[in-house]
Amino acid sequence: MKTHFTRFSILPSMERSLGLKVALFSGLLLIVSCDKSVESTVKSRAPQNSNATESTGGGNALGADNLKSTTDDPSTSTEAGRILEKSVADAFEVIDNQPLGARRTSRLRAFVKQLSDDDLIAVTLRFARRDSIEDADVFRDEFFTRGHRLTFQNLVSIDRSNLPRDIADAVVAIAAKRLADDLGFDSALKTVTSLNDMELMNGFIAAASLGSDWKKVLELPADSRLWNTQTVSAVALNLGRAHPLEAAPWLDTWGDNRDLSTLAVSSFTSAWLNQEPSEATTWVRSLPVGEKKDSAAAVAVGYCIQTGDKDAASAWSTVIQNDDVRKKLHSRIERMR
Repeated sequence: MKTHFTRFSILPSMERSLGLKVALFSGLLLIVSCDKSVESTVKSRAPQNSNATESTGGGNALGADNLKSTTDDPSTSTEAGRILEKSVADAFEVIDNQPLGARRTSRLRAFVKQLSDDDLIAVTLRFARRDSIEDADVFRDEFFTRGHRLTFQNLVSIDRSNLPRDIADAVVAIAAKRLADDLGFDSALKTVTSLNDMELMNGFIAAASLGSDWKKVLELPADSRLWNTQTVSAVALNLGRAHPLEAAPWLDTWGDNRDLSTLAVSSFTSAWLNQEPSEATTWVRSLPVGEKKDSAAAVAVGYCIQTGDKDAASAWSTVIQNDDVRKKLHSRIERMR
């Protein structure tokens, strides 16, 4: 899906001579409001128009809602769209050409915050870059800030393939939560399954396991296509943090699927150990001898290594029955000081 800046909210028609000047002037006002120091950069582009007035906000941060129309000329709307696009591009260029650092990031945040919701999506698709962690943080944070009002339809229409990973993950997480909040678990599950978007399905199940419907997530059959390594790991981590005692039986869901079973136990145990280490270790000791206990005990060894407790790490390693796993862990323990 290609997104163009014609998605900016502009009135369908306007008087040519006045309307275009107001559009350009409003776009330039956006640049100046980001940072007063760029005024000299953009002043040379601004037309002198005594009728132009500053946007009072409310609808479109680019001031497009203040454009007045007296004719129905489609070409006028198209030309105005190009001017608005150029204004935003110029504003971003002024910011982007400045050295990386806190000041530039602050200006970018100010610029992004003034965009309408639709314009935020369009600007993100065009300007968010994979090679700039600072830019990705700004756009990601703004998506989460607006998450309560961004519509599910707008979010799922975004082509995430060219976005930085952090922003794409934020879009998925917000869309999944909005879907669950708007429709409830059962209807949302049908919708997300019909879209055949695996990332969105993963996000929905992970989000649901954090909310009041977490028990419904555990009732999903093990052979459902909703389950994969990413989903199992995310759900296990969420359950280990929030509902370890009640959710522990879910770890036996995977039967002969050793990969998913090991992943679920390891993620669950890791989350629980970091949350309530005393309860978690008591649970690990209570497990019957076998692969499940080996997986959980291996995580306990890793936890002790991380916390610098060499004696506890050695003690936990003796619990593990699998020789290969135990030898690898012994090598890590021996390297501890």
